[in-house]
Amino acid sequence: MYQINLFENLKSPTNPIFITLEEYVDWVKNGKNQQKVLTGRLHKKGSIEYNKAKEASPCVTINFLYNGYKSDDNIISSTGLIYYDIDTPQSIEAIKHIDERKIHVLNKSFGGNGYSLIIQASGITVNNFSESYVSIAKELGIENLFDQSAFKKSQFTALSYDSNISYNPNSYIFSAIESKKVSFSGNMSSSLDYLQRNDSFLNKQNSFRYTNASDFVDTENEYQVFPEGIDVAKINIPRNIPIGNRKNVLIAIVNQIVSLNPHLSKERVLEMTVKINEIITKEPLNYKEVLGVVNSIFKYKQDGTLKPINNKKRKVIFKENSKLTKIEKIAISNREIGKLRSGNTKQKIYNAIKNWNSQEKITAKRVAIKINMGEATVKRYWKEFKHTIRSKQI
Repeated sequence: MYQINLFENLKSPTNPIFITLEEYVDWVKNGKNQQKVLTGRLHKKGSIEYNKAKEASPCVTINFLYNGYKSDDNIISSTGLIYYDIDTPQSIEAIKHIDERKIHVLNKSFGGNGYSLIIQASGITVNNFSESYVSIAKELGIENLFDQSAFKKSQFTALSYDSNISYNPNSYIFSAIESKKVSFSGNMSSSLDYLQRNDSFLNKQNSFRYTNASDFVDTENEYQVFPEGIDVAKINIPRNIPIGNRKNVLIAIVNQIVSLNPHLSKERVLEMTVKINEIITKEPLNYKEVLGVVNSIFKYKQDGTLKPINNKKRKVIFKENSKLTKIEKIAISNREIGKLRSGNTKQKIYNAIKNWNSQEKITAKRVAIKINMGEATVKRYWKEFKHTIRSKQI
């Protein structure tokens, strides 16, 4: 059973929830987003009315699963699916010629004039996605028809409506193209994942730590919630660093690596730093400068002055040896963060009602305006404040 990510709308590329592909198919078929879709289809694509309806619609990512914000750096894994947006005047005719046995899901797009096409694909990774995407498009005969602007890992797809959606659970499974990129500086979702998997960078008796977050968790619990959030240290490897900032950024990265992994030898850290230097900028520092960075960090270590930099705020932290899967952790995090946000939202609504000093009737719309919050959000919790409202209006 495939899982995909569902987001609140096109303007909210964060905090996704996991749904099954079957749920997606059911929602498209039965019109979970029917009202907004039909509203959008009444207007010309690109018009203010069309864009407003589409931007307010729930949306999904078909190609990859994400942890938090929808970006390539936060990719968890491939979904096992690939999405194509076919939106040209020739689309209808082109669809007729595709071998239906190769189509997993096919439905009208949000605008109604194009199609959303989903196929099954095994072995897809961040590295081989682009090559596989094009290769499979050629096999399907749509290499000149798919929307180039939708050709990306993180493509959003607004939830459409098509009562005649086609779903073939036994469709053909395409195979990914083996990536030809062997350089460490290839398109990787996380350089840290590479460091952890590569034996040349690991001490056999110690695991590689990329954060000290678990240090703050009571070992008796699987995870711990910090409502206000706490600052933790995390190794972060950015890209496209300007020439003037290369050295400072590299120093910060190596500081985190050595602080969090004191068991690593200087030789191993140097090897890692050379590779990281190639990733963070298009014009890497020379070897002498890289060596100088590593030497300076180990001098701090020797002097006892080396400390991790707290550069990340966390509210939900799991213990180091948690047996929960990554998917389970993300589900728990989303749930707990949701509770915190819900609590904060309710408190704001309560405060607004309790401190109401206007002669106007207390309504969800007026409260929403007063606290600068969406009316729909206020209405979601409105029943819980009926007693408070009544007491204020007696």
